[in-house]
Amino acid sequence: MIERDTVQCGHCQRVIIVKPGTASTVYLFPQLVGPDREAPGAACRLCMRPVCLACHGRGVCIPFERRLEQAEAR
Repeated sequence: MIERDTVQCGHCQRVIIVKPGTASTVYLFPQLVGPDREAPGAACRLCMRPVCLACHGRGVCIPFERRLEQAEAR
């Protein structure tokens, strides 16, 4: 069993592993062989939540709650 620090993406609810002691500013990507790969973290400036790199790359703020509301409205 391995314990990791995590945050949840505010847009898609994906679990993101973060480097301990970095206040969610460095994301870790576990590797099968060798040390974990690191990448700078991302945050949405509109909803002020941490987001995964895939959602950050889209450049659109659609919080998960808004997606649920849209689905319920249909």
